[in-house]
Amino acid sequence: MEPRRGQVRTDDHRVHVEPNGAMDPGLVYDADADDYISFLSGLGHTAKQIALFTKDGSVTDCSTRKISAGDLNYPAFTVVVDPDGEKVTQRRVLTNTGSNSEATYKVSVTRPVGMRVTVNPPELHFTKDLSWIKYEVTFEEIAEEDVPSAYTFGSITWSDGRHNVTSPISVIWVPDEVAAI
Repeated sequence: MEPRRGQVRTDDHRVHVEPNGAMDPGLVYDADADDYISFLSGLGHTAKQIALFTKDGSVTDCSTRKISAGDLNYPAFTVVVDPDGEKVTQRRVLTNTGSNSEATYKVSVTRPVGMRVTVNPPELHFTKDLSWIKYEVTFEEIAEEDVPSAYTFGSITWSDGRHNVTSPISVIWVPDEVAAI
């Protein structure tokens, strides 16, 4: 794997962030405390448990703030595929932090083996008045394709020609006998 803009590779194949490149990432997945509170609510934590994490100890109404674990605005995707082969859709929001406020980013997909990956919309058109855009990724099993292991990997990359923002995809294939438990 080649280093991305803002990174350098060492001789022992580790990747380190190059500070000057990291100062201009182009796009960011911005998540704040409210996103994490909704995430914890979606995992089944109680308002009292969540209050332990909030700065002011405030209690939240968990019934109105649930998101699925896959919808946390995080720059990676994890999909657990059960034997029923249901489609999985995960949502994200990208914020344009680049110097070009009128940037257009196009997506490219390196799909995991056994998985169809659809990104909608496939292009993000930012403007001075529109600095963040929602998108969704739908994952669907390709039944005819043999999966070589319990885990397969891919990625999506958003590019404006100057910045390449890559998010990894990890797919966990649950065997029939495990799913039946």
